[in-house]
Amino acid sequence: FGRGHVEPTFLLRGLRVQAVPQVFGSARTHLQLHLASRQGRGAPVRAVWWGGARHVGALSRAVELDVVARARVDAWQGRERVQLDLGDAGVTA
Repeated sequence: FGRGHVEPTFLLRGLRVQAVPQVFGSARTHLQLHLASRQGRGAPVRAVWWGGARHVGALSRAVELDVVARARVDAWQGRERVQLDLGDAGVTA
């Protein structure tokens, strides 16, 4: 993506919450999760749901989600890591 091209957005199905979600930010409005495939292959990926703190009560460890997200490299305090920025998520029925 770049000039004149939209940043790709992905639908990822069946991701499991790997740790207790954490609310963060000065106004405590954002939510951090660690998500992994339902098969447990690969390392969990950090995901941030900007403005998603209101959903913390519906999410717990081992809950399975479908998410709409953009992948990016998060560079903070001199450290780089892959991160998913969630646009939306829903608990898999």
